[in-house]
Parts: sequence; C-alpha cells; structure tokens
Amino acid sequence: MKRISGLTAIALCMLIIGCAGSVKHQTQVTKGPDLGYALDAKDVVFRFDPAAYTQATRNDNGRWVPMSQVAVNTVTVAGNFNDWSRQAWPMDRMDDGAYELRKSRDYFGPDSKWEFKFVVNGAYWVEPPRGAPNTTRTGYWKENHSSNLVMTVP
Repeated sequence: MKRISGLTAIALCMLIIGCAGSVKHQTQVTKGPDLGYALDAKDVVFRFDPAAYTQATRNDNGRWVPMSQVAVNTVTVAGNFNDWSRQAWPMDRMDDGAYELRKSRDYFGPDSKWEFKFVVNGAYWVEPPRGAPNTTRTGYWKENHSSNLVMTVP
C-alpha cells in the first residue's frame, strides 16, 4: 500500500511541476515572445517577417508551397477575430522588410485567445514553422498538418 501512495505522490509532484511550467509560459506570452505578435501597453502588434517562415498553403487547392517561391507583395492578418478575412486587415511594410499591423488591445478583450494566420497576396496562408511555441493544429488540409498561430491577450 505504501508503494502505491508513494507513486501517487510522485505523480502528483510531477503534475504540480508541469502546471507551474505552464503558468510560467503564460507569463512569457504576455511579454510577447511568441511568433507573429507582441503586446505593448495599448496595442497588439502583429509582425510578419518573411524570413521566419518556410511554407504556405495555397488557398485554391491546399497544396504547400515553399515561401522562397512566393513573391511577397501584400500581407494581411486573418483570424477568428475578423472572420478569417483575407483582405480586412492589411499590414504595412517596414524598412527592414517585415510587415506590421497595430490593433488596440481593447478590440480583443481581456483574457482571450485568438487563432490567426498571415495571408500573402490574398492567396497563400503562411504556415507557422515547426517548433513555434504558439501554434495549434487545424482541421484544414489534414494531409499537410496545417497549423494556426495562437495569440493570448491577458
């Protein structure tokens, strides 16, 4: 009986340590280390740097295309916050070649999570790179294991 309770105690400790690690990650999210966005005092700043991404999914057929084969002319942010519109939220090109869009944090509300993707030229849904800390798998284009970025607004 003592052995079972000892194993239970070990499992409970591992669970607590795992939860503490999750809380630490949530704190980091509010500081903006995740891919695709950062938070400041007033705004959510979406940022797309083409060099950080390697694949995109074509809107018309779901096939993946290397980003190196896509000439980036326009970039928009699409997500469940704007009904996944490929045109509604255009980004501005910055001097360093990246694209940015600022939106008030008030738009998103407190304690919220949102899925999003960058859309290039209205036709290519940019895939998050493997290992990005803030992603979730989607139900679309299952053969390619498509993912979305996830934004957390505390």
